[in-house]
Amino acid sequence: MMVKNLSVGKICGSVFLFFTLTGSAFSQDLAAGLSVYQSKCQRCHGADARGNQEISIALDIEFRYLGSAETQVLTDLEIRQLIVRGKGKMQRVEGMTVSNVRDVIAYLRTLGG
Repeated sequence: MMVKNLSVGKICGSVFLFFTLTGSAFSQDLAAGLSVYQSKCQRCHGADARGNQEISIALDIEFRYLGSAETQVLTDLEIRQLIVRGKGKMQRVEGMTVSNVRDVIAYLRTLGG
């Protein structure tokens, strides 16, 4: 009997790849996505997804409209990483479940139409 040497890294990588590739196969709830956006994103990104002017001034940043072509070209995985890791002055969003992230991404996709 031959036993394959599987490292924790290979196992974790395989699990991550599985969920990354199948993430879009799970149902998305646009109403839940809007609710998550309103509770977790709207404070900074604004009700219209164009950015909160006061925060823009305070942080000396320019918000990009979340429905813009620049934003909509990002893959779901890239948006997920921005949400869970943050980037630049955008801090990671605390308290997000896998479903929350998936739903808010689905909501953001409706802005690009």
